[in-house]
Amino acid sequence: MSTRILAGVTADTFKHQQLGPGLLLVNFEYEHIQTADEFREAFTEAVRNGQSLGGTSGGFEINVTPEFRKREIDGANIPFKGDEVIDEWACEMSTTL
Repeated sequence: MSTRILAGVTADTFKHQQLGPGLLLVNFEYEHIQTADEFREAFTEAVRNGQSLGGTSGGFEINVTPEFRKREIDGANIPFKGDEVIDEWACEMSTTL
């Protein structure tokens, strides 16, 4: 007999994910940051430079929805793995500052 473990994460979990409280920055370059200390320094400098739009109230809500398309394949008359492709992603973010 196998044991099945149930977790709170489902396939729909990341479609309507809400992140914790934070800060919205504009033009924040983070690609070169390697460590937590470097991030803290860059973050602090960005706030000092006026790149902060404000703190959040209630966190961020991020919705990412893929648009699927069925591939037309000659002779395929049943669904199979890989017969759908994603044509585009609709990405939305909202928060209260």
